[in-house]
Amino acid sequence: MMMIPALLLMFMAFAATLAVTNNASIGIDIIYGGVSLFPAISVRKTVDIGNLKTFDGEFFCTSLAMAANKSVNVDWTTLECRAYIDAAGLQRGSAPFRYDSPALLSTNEVVIGSILCYVV
Repeated sequence: MMMIPALLLMFMAFAATLAVTNNASIGIDIIYGGVSLFPAISVRKTVDIGNLKTFDGEFFCTSLAMAANKSVNVDWTTLECRAYIDAAGLQRGSAPFRYDSPALLSTNEVVIGSILCYVV
């Protein structure tokens, strides 16, 4: 009979973990410019953890970085992200990047159609 309460507690802990993960997000700085005489310009977008973030139109950028301490309901040091050229997330646009290692894409602006962030 003691097994049912133990199973219930395990299920409740699992459900709580899912709830936190489902509401987790991180700020990503999309940076373009910064070459030649032009200063770098940064646009911050919120990316939900585990969900592909697509953009209306495409972003052109030279690098991508996690916004330090701009995460919600997740430890941002446990996250990794990857950019994709297309909105469907099929064509890789960057190597994986983390809080301590931004994605340095190119000295020329490249197209980013989507970003996926996940816990590692």
